[in-house]
Amino acid sequence: MLSENQREQILKLLKFGFNDPMIATMIDGVTPIDVYNYRHANGITSKDVLENRYNTWAKLVDNGVSINRIAELYHVKVTTLKGAIWKTRSISFVEVKAKQQQNGMKMWTQGKDGLPDFDKLV
Repeated sequence: MLSENQREQILKLLKFGFNDPMIATMIDGVTPIDVYNYRHANGITSKDVLENRYNTWAKLVDNGVSINRIAELYHVKVTTLKGAIWKTRSISFVEVKAKQQQNGMKMWTQGKDGLPDFDKLV
């Protein structure tokens, strides 16, 4: 059975588009099936999670976070990330690169719970 803290962490990570197996590796004592069951009990579909992921990626890129860093955190190739954002959000990475070089790249920190703290960036 999931603790209240684990349930909060799962919802937070689903909001940022992390999939069930990734969430299970990020939270101690949670298995992918625990995440799956909790997600379904809350009516969150895998399509919802994917949409959240693309929204988060677009916001992070728009806020100057390195594409390489995003790809690393989500365990995807940079080309996969670029392709997905281009297809779903029509974001030009030529413009993104110029903007990041002009404004500098931003990083995020880990929260008290050890999970990525995107709240200030998205």
